[in-house]
Amino acid sequence: MLADDTIILTPVSAETPFETDADLCGQERFDQIAAAQWPMTCIPVLGLPAISVPTGLQDGLPTGVQLIGGRFREEHLLTAAAAIEAETPPVMPHLT
Repeated sequence: MLADDTIILTPVSAETPFETDADLCGQERFDQIAAAQWPMTCIPVLGLPAISVPTGLQDGLPTGVQLIGGRFREEHLLTAAAAIEAETPPVMPHLT
């Protein structure tokens, strides 16, 4: 069990930012992308609160981190996420 004030910082994906519409490039690529999302998809199964926060751009693609907290400690996550967001330049999507 996590201590009341513990926050774990993780990547949001096991893969670096993937190109726009990569999930439309065929079933094999879609399956790769879906599998790479395990850092986000496994946390709810554990019953832990988590939040993803944008952190900027890498090669023009959005990046972010995930914060994971102890059960019923969402307020700590929101405070930490707000602190990260306050120090990160806004990321605006590129519409094609």
